[in-house]
Amino acid sequence: MKKILVLLVAGAALLLLPTTGKPAFGQTSATATPLPTIAPLPTIGGIPPPPPPPGAATATPAPSATPVPTNTVVPLTISLKLAHSSVAVGKSQKATVTTLPGASVDIRVTFPNHKLKSHPGAASAAGVFSWTFKQPANTTTSKSRTVLVHAVASANGTTKSVTKKYKIK
Repeated sequence: MKKILVLLVAGAALLLLPTTGKPAFGQTSATATPLPTIAPLPTIGGIPPPPPPPGAATATPAPSATPVPTNTVVPLTISLKLAHSSVAVGKSQKATVTTLPGASVDIRVTFPNHKLKSHPGAASAAGVFSWTFKQPANTTTSKSRTVLVHAVASANGTTKSVTKKYKIK
């Protein structure tokens, strides 16, 4: 009895080959290894569909909703740095406040004799506000040489403050 090997080629061509039942060149057993089955391309009446013409519209995915950015309020912070820990009469002291850019800032200096100096303003785009002032004479008392520097920053309906000290020489 003769065996016939049927080979499917993509597109529907058939190849019929008689077999002898003996191993083919390079095979080691009497049974032939089955070939993998290949699914045929979809066809209409045996003819595959043509490719779309150049420039033809293709299916595009529907646009997804773009996330809307939310306004995140950055919390108000404040720090105060004094240039000197002690200042002689007639010499300068510098107070530097760091806070939110554009925040309203007020620096108030209270001397031991309760006299006041103040300097209001707004923080720069970098969030910095500085004021340099001279240490006035006759502001000490017999009990104190300590000056209080109080800074207040306000932004977005919030207010924060900080106080530092220095001594009059």
